[in-house]
Amino acid sequence: MKKMLVVLNIIFLSLMVFLTLKITTGNYSDSRIVIVAILAYFFEVIVFLYLFLYIPDHIKETIDKIIKLYLIIFGSIFLLIMIIQWITGWTLILYLSYRFIIYAFFIYPAILKLFLKLISYYEFKTNLFLTGLVSFVVILIMGIHGILFGLDDKYVSLVSFDEPQTIDFLLVEEKSFLVSHHDLYIKENFLFATYLEDSKYWYCIDYCVSGNPDAYDWVWLDENTLEVSGGGLSQPVIFHIYDN
Repeated sequence: MKKMLVVLNIIFLSLMVFLTLKITTGNYSDSRIVIVAILAYFFEVIVFLYLFLYIPDHIKETIDKIIKLYLIIFGSIFLLIMIIQWITGWTLILYLSYRFIIYAFFIYPAILKLFLKLISYYEFKTNLFLTGLVSFVVILIMGIHGILFGLDDKYVSLVSFDEPQTIDFLLVEEKSFLVSHHDLYIKENFLFATYLEDSKYWYCIDYCVSGNPDAYDWVWLDENTLEVSGGGLSQPVIFHIYDN
């Protein structure tokens, strides 16, 4: 049984990597490959968790300690970032594009740690049922996570200027079935950006262009004032850079 689970893990992991690469690079013709990828992820969850029932206790204890250390480090970094954001008013750039992936780096290791603790308290037969229950919960969370990630149609584009201000902006565009939403940030450094309050005046006639900042006209009225027009905007948006 253990050998079969190991083989299935290798098969499903390979399939997941292959399909993920195809989806992220856009090299697929229809939705069937997405469905197959989702099924591969779900089956891998079940196979992966059941494999732990056949791993020796000392190895599981080592894995548990590694996950604990990882969660402490990850949590400390996350707390430090939250403190920096609270003090400076900045926003983590990675959060603008990859917030659901950041959540995943905490949620799933935490679930695995809890799972290892649970199966250490019960006999094998009870753990068979427990593993099935945890697998169902993880698949449910993955499904909700995937839906939210799919609906979060977001583009983050770099907008750079040399004159009159040597400054970089990040244009964050979110598009849904009903509305499009745009925010402009000043890039402070490679990690953080500052939200510009004037973004709330960004209104579109129907939909504004997404994923292409060159569709807009970016004009500096003076060294402190930037005007953005075109691209589907109902009216120009004026950004007062140092007044925000």
